[in-house]
Amino acid sequence: MKKYFLEISLIVFVSLLFRIFLLSLDLYKTVFFDEAVPGLMALEMLKGNFSFFYWGAPYLGSLEAIIAALLFKILSVSTLVLRLSPLLFFVFFCIVTTYSAKQLSKNSFPWYALIFLFFPPFDLSSSAILPFAGYMHILAIGS
Repeated sequence: MKKYFLEISLIVFVSLLFRIFLLSLDLYKTVFFDEAVPGLMALEMLKGNFSFFYWGAPYLGSLEAIIAALLFKILSVSTLVLRLSPLLFFVFFCIVTTYSAKQLSKNSFPWYALIFLFFPPFDLSSSAILPFAGYMHILAIGS
């Protein structure tokens, strides 16, 4: 088990570095309109105006904005801090998925599947670093 823990930790760490590299690209320097909603909701929560539902989408909860508000309170208000919330849920999702894959595989550990999970195509990587309507949160909690 220790062997798998070290290997999994290494993959999660390297995939986090990959996503931090993505965040440093010029493409991600500004806030997109879709991620502005949880950011504005988080700022309103810091003022005491709490909303249980995602603005404009009453079928979504405000978990992403709640976590962003907590991170804003602890760290500071910035675009990078806003994007930490889906990144934290991505790490949780990776750990749960890796543990599940380990439990399901009888003969060998399916590293090939996990490498694709941790280093997906560029478009899929965006949902792990950008707060768009709670996609990463829903994926992590559902896993």
